[in-house]
Amino acid sequence: MTNGNVLNDIRRIIEDGRRQAYAAAGQIAIATYWNIGRRIVEEEQNEQERAKYGTKLIANLARQLTLEYGSGFGQRSLEQYRRFYLSFKDMKITNACVRNLTWTHFRVIMREATPEGRQWYMKEASAA
Repeated sequence: MTNGNVLNDIRRIIEDGRRQAYAAAGQIAIATYWNIGRRIVEEEQNEQERAKYGTKLIANLARQLTLEYGSGFGQRSLEQYRRFYLSFKDMKITNACVRNLTWTHFRVIMREATPEGRQWYMKEASAA
């Protein structure tokens, strides 16, 4: 029979490790999405708010990336990644200030039209 204290301590260590791994993976995913959005803006929009009329970059990328990486890189997702970059251009500040926010948080916060509103929601969400 195993000592109950050791077993409980090991369970806690495992659970803490899992939480940290999930949080780290989430932060890496967020950084990946931001970088994808940045690259799309650089190519398609040349740092402008809107893409040039008739550009099919996202649709073409979505077809190719979905075949290779699955549905997380479809047209809708790529459009969200682009919007994420445009909404939060300084990823270092965003990442440092709200490390506990998930991609789901950011998708909701991006619905806010103003930078001030997004900052307010980020502050509120990170405090929760």
